[in-house]
Amino acid sequence: MTLDPREPVYSIGVVVRMVSLHPQTLRNYERWGLIKPGRMGGRVRLYSQTDVERIREIKTGIETMGLNVAGVEVMLKLKAQIVDLQTQVERLTVEIVTSRNGPRSLPGRVGAMPTRTPSTIPSRTTKGRQ
Repeated sequence: MTLDPREPVYSIGVVVRMVSLHPQTLRNYERWGLIKPGRMGGRVRLYSQTDVERIREIKTGIETMGLNVAGVEVMLKLKAQIVDLQTQVERLTVEIVTSRNGPRSLPGRVGAMPTRTPSTIPSRTTKGRQ
């Protein structure tokens, strides 16, 4: 059985030991809108593995990089944008390869495109120069 990393399972006491923070610091992160833990019964905070990773990023931003709350918010938004853009690039790459060569040409499938090595990549030459 694999645990979903977004499933809130860790209590605040467990998380503070995992990330070496004071419980009030985690409450402040929540109050500032940096994290949003799950709730059990409306009162007990439960954190997921994804939350724990985000808390570590916040802690690094504040303690190591010297960012304030606004700086951490920007950092987290930029990281999320990077992930979104990487996903878009992967999706568009699949679309391009599929439209050029058909679905059987996708890497990891039977009939996949051959991997290009420096010797198989056509060289670009300009007129009069080689």
